Amino acid sequence: MFNLLRMELRRMLRSKSPYVAVLWVAGLLLMEVVTIRTVSDPELAAEAARKGMEITVEDQDEFEEIMEGSALQSLYTGTYANGGAVIIALYIVITLMICSDYDSGFIKNIFSLHNRRGGYVVSWMLAMQILSLILNLLAIGCWLFYSRTAGMGFGSDSLQDYLLFLLLFQVIGGGFCAQAMAFALITRSKAFGAAASLVMCGGIAAAVVEMIFGMKQISVIKWTLYGASQAMSFPVQQGRVLEASGIALVWMIFWIVVSMIVVQKRDV
Repeated sequence: MFNLLRMELRRMLRSKSPYVAVLWVAGLLLMEVVTIRTVSDPELAAEAARKGMEITVEDQDEFEEIMEGSALQSLYTGTYANGGAVIIALYIVITLMICSDYDSGFIKNIFSLHNRRGGYVVSWMLAMQILSLILNLLAIGCWLFYSRTAGMGFGSDSLQDYLLFLLLFQVIGGGFCAQAMAFALITRSKAFGAAASLVMCGGIAAAVVEMIFGMKQISVIKWTLYGASQAMSFPVQQGRVLEASGIALVWMIFWIVVSMIVVQKRDV
């Protein structure tokens, strides 16, 4: 398995998709900071309006609310609370890598050298956890750098808050990666994976499930991966974060098991 992990990491380094994911996250965060800075400053907002930018009262209220929070709270509200750039990037990267293995026929070489196909699933999960940590740290670092450069005075957060934040989104990212892997192994379709990244990570599927169960007065959204991503609140509540992390961990294990079953049963 460790040989597989080294191979997957080398392949990721040679692939374009992880680097595109890094640029995607850094670029979206930059655009978000520029937008918030513009809308929250009356002079900049007026100048932007003169140049054709449409700014509603709702936009101003939303961005002013973001400005009133801490740095971590503003990052969460603007980037992570509704699916977010990092989770979508991870979802698409794992989908592309798995589907490419099958499209190129490289998967035959892997399974001919490694009889235990489950190691393929585990090695990719470990590789994606490394990429997830890089993207999460990048998001935090870029947000702090961009906001400070733009003169946006967010409140400070404790080290524990950052550690709990990383814990939660490492597990949630792992859960969505495991789900994306299962879908990729079942469908072997990049298009399906790209669509699923928006439907699943963006909460559309969770909302549909919540609506169905809501007819019987049952709320299930907190038990979904998307629901777990909404569990972050400020000031940070450790118990709530740990509960959401546990829910996400269960889903990650579930989808890993599904992936292992599929990879063992389906022909290459």
